[in-house]
Amino acid sequence: FPVTIPFNFFPSPASEHPLHFPMCQSNPPKSIREFLSHIESLDISPLNKQILTSRYTQVLTNYSIRSKRYSLWFHTLRTIVTVGSLIVPALLSVQFSTTTPAYITDGIYWLTWTLSLLVTISNGVTTLYKVDKKYYMLHTIYEHLKSEGWQYLELSGKYSGHRTQGQLPTHENQFRHFTTSI
Repeated sequence: FPVTIPFNFFPSPASEHPLHFPMCQSNPPKSIREFLSHIESLDISPLNKQILTSRYTQVLTNYSIRSKRYSLWFHTLRTIVTVGSLIVPALLSVQFSTTTPAYITDGIYWLTWTLSLLVTISNGVTTLYKVDKKYYMLHTIYEHLKSEGWQYLELSGKYSGHRTQGQLPTHENQFRHFTTSI
């Protein structure tokens, strides 16, 4: 039977893609929405507020999207390798009698071969593209960026004033330190 490709099958330009940042601004992740709501109440210049809302939230959204993508790939490939590694030896250990029909033995042979190939490919993709390392790195950076933002909002941690000796910490005088950290 003929295969038809829907008209909108091919990806649209980046500006229309749902994962493009301007489109994501309308519905950013919960942590970013909370941060945006707190930015408005800060006693800093409008330019600094604009820098926070554009630069910081764009970086945070970018890492959020990338970490979710790698999370999906990492967990999918890891599940295939783990489950397949358990099933293949079990299928190989199945003993057949002489009365077992050939279609069953052939089916189990090809199923074992296919699963073994799928496990090997999944493991190879994980290793070749370093999906596991990128997954851990992106999640670590994403969580670190969120932590930096909340420390700045609360003026805690490294934004508690130890860099500005003799001055009370304010969002305005800690802003430069925050932007260099992110």
